Amino acid sequence: MTDNGYFGRVNPELLKLIPPDAKTVLEIGCGEGALCEAYRRINPGVRWCGIDTFDDGRKRAVAAGVEFVCADIEEDPWHFHCEDNAIHPIFDCIVLGDVLEHLRYPEMALHTIVDGYAKPGAQVLACIPNVGHWTVIAGLLRGEWDYTDEGLLDRTHLRFFTLKSIRAMFKEAGLEIFECRGRRLFNEGFISWSQQTQLGTDDMAVYQWVIRAVKPGSVVPPKLHIHAVEAEDCCARPRIREPFAMLGTIPGVRCTTTGSIPVAADILILQRKQLLINYASIWRDHLLIAEIDDDPTSPVYLDGTTFNPMAFKAVHAVQCSTEAIADIVRQWNPNVMVFPNQIAELPPFAADDSSGGTPNAGIFFGAQNRRADWEPIMPAINKIAKDPGIVVWFDVVHDREFFDALETDAKRFHPFCEYAEYRSILRSCDIALLPLEDNQFNRCKSDLKFLECAAEGVVSLMSLTACKAIDGSCNLGMFYNAPEGGPLTFEYCLRQLLERPDGLKLLAEKHYRYVHDNRLLSQHYRARHDWYLDLVTHRERLTQQLMARCPELKLQPV
Repeated sequence: MTDNGYFGRVNPELLKLIPPDAKTVLEIGCGEGALCEAYRRINPGVRWCGIDTFDDGRKRAVAAGVEFVCADIEEDPWHFHCEDNAIHPIFDCIVLGDVLEHLRYPEMALHTIVDGYAKPGAQVLACIPNVGHWTVIAGLLRGEWDYTDEGLLDRTHLRFFTLKSIRAMFKEAGLEIFECRGRRLFNEGFISWSQQTQLGTDDMAVYQWVIRAVKPGSVVPPKLHIHAVEAEDCCARPRIREPFAMLGTIPGVRCTTTGSIPVAADILILQRKQLLINYASIWRDHLLIAEIDDDPTSPVYLDGTTFNPMAFKAVHAVQCSTEAIADIVRQWNPNVMVFPNQIAELPPFAADDSSGGTPNAGIFFGAQNRRADWEPIMPAINKIAKDPGIVVWFDVVHDREFFDALETDAKRFHPFCEYAEYRSILRSCDIALLPLEDNQFNRCKSDLKFLECAAEGVVSLMSLTACKAIDGSCNLGMFYNAPEGGPLTFEYCLRQLLERPDGLKLLAEKHYRYVHDNRLLSQHYRARHDWYLDLVTHRERLTQQLMARCPELKLQPV
């Protein structure tokens, strides 16, 4: 739990359960709006309404984007209007984080809130302390019940709950619980598994219960278990883990990425090198999807030596990141879906001003094995770096050859690093270099790096090949079409960016707005869910197609 003072905390368990595309959210006990502020990085267009008795937090809550009402929900009148200025159920999600235990009549309050403000199908999320935690029971066995400023026996708690009483309260409010998660915190001491067993339940290790419930009235999609066998972290994060985190907010959807293959999973996604798995042993039990985000004919993403089209033939369907990849894969499998890479969290826009204004700027380059792409532009880079009228410095991630080729001392090298550190280094710069030569491998590349730069307020100077990867257009320039010669040389374009600070900032704002409006994962994740459900619905037909493509699979032993 992020701690910025009692009223400025973010409960990460609640944050990751809020539907990423909710249009309207009501938070009871919004404090200073910290949860709203964090959620807006995922879904900046949300209407977030908040209620709290802590009026001192109003200013910060409003700054975070909360429509703030100071009220005691059990005593004071309060309401929020729809666009038609009427009062009726308007919220897609209602959040009660550590609230119900502070109320005199929580059952009545919950029923009133759900009945009056939750849309049919709305999710209701709550975090509630567990009075059955072992520390409370141990205290009772010693004859102790001592109130504290915070914690399970917070002196402001009026009601106390076990999981059984929580379930009864939510049922009485007309809600259907579809998940109860236990938060296990260890700051209160430790109880061994044997002690828990002797006392009869492992629920005593649960410090707080996180509840996900739904208000009946809409069609609930069927249950769906999706499992992925991942590749390396840098590929798994945007292609598997971030989409899975959002898919998991849909009632009934379970997403897992454990190392073993679960027998009961409805869908099995095999990523990159994992495509070499023994299909004969698994196609009978799972609907198989191959996941690929680079040139599918490149052996480096399969077994490292030879290309094997069975990676795409011997699966029910293929998902990929670009239309260029899809066009290649369709020669082996017609069931291909393109899911472009997206940004999962968008920080507030802040074009970097650490340079003090151009001509002083930070230039970013991060890549691996890209010498053929940057070598043609290196002479122009060094020419500009030596220009006494322009002061630039370079931050280079991972590519030591690029770093060593820079003929300047104004440079910093960063080894391969965690993603958060990579984004932090990127954020400190003004311009990022995205050179891609025109070849099949590069034409299959996605625009993920451009999106990351744009999200951090950094302008990308791209080759024409890299620019075409952005929605298939070049409307977002700045791009160059040749290292030298012609009007849009690399050197000319880089000088334009360095010598026109106002234009650089406007371009950064344009790139950022493009991501904000079009390329957030919260705007697209349900398309994956719809496709997965469609595949499961038509599994029999897809299996027949699979057998027609690969009849040898029938003959292989399981």
